[in-house]
This record gives sequence, C-alpha cells and structure tokens, in this order.
Amino acid sequence: MAKVHNKIKNTRNTINHQASKKLINLYDFIGLESLQVKNMLKNRRLSKAIPNKAWSDLASKIDTYYPSSKTCSNCSSVKERLLLEERIISCSKCSFEEDRGINASINVLNEALRLARIE
Repeated sequence: MAKVHNKIKNTRNTINHQASKKLINLYDFIGLESLQVKNMLKNRRLSKAIPNKAWSDLASKIDTYYPSSKTCSNCSSVKERLLLEERIISCSKCSFEEDRGINASINVLNEALRLARIE
C-alpha cells in the first residue's frame, strides 16, 4: 500500500513539475490565486474534478480572500454579492461587462503584479 501511495505522490509531483516548467517557459510573469479547495469540494459539480490535482504544491501568492471575481477589472469597484450562477460580471459603476473567469484572471494578474512591486 505504501508503494502505491508513493507512486501516486511521485506521479503528481512529475505532472506539477512538467506543468510549471511549461508555464515558466511560456510566460515572463505568473500570478496565482490561493483557493479554498475544501470549500470547492463541497460543490458537487467541482468535487469530482478537483481531488488529486495537488494544486497547493505548485505555489500560492495572492491572499485567499482577495475578491478577484467580485472586483471590476475596469474600475476596481467591488460587487457586494456575486452568485455562482452569474457567469458575466456587470459593473454598476462603469457599466463594464466581462466573463467572470476572464475578469477574475485580469484581477489576479494585476494583484500579483502589485505584490511583486512591493516585495
């Protein structure tokens, strides 16, 4: 049983190493968001896709509670409430509309760049 667990661990490490190497070769700068994986596992749609990915082994940089999905990437206003079903974020202040995932990605990048300047 220990050999099987060790093989799984080594496979995960190899996959993470290959993925991180590919990303490093492709991009000059990478910003990552810390995720609450335990909370994500409670969602029945995500729970089957997440286990055994070992995301936390790659890296973590941005604060877990940074509101990347709720923040407008155009004017930086933060939406009070954003339901999981809302796939398009609409800013009430600047009328900007964007896909939720793309908006969050832009915010994660901007926050990672801001943190890199501080450090």
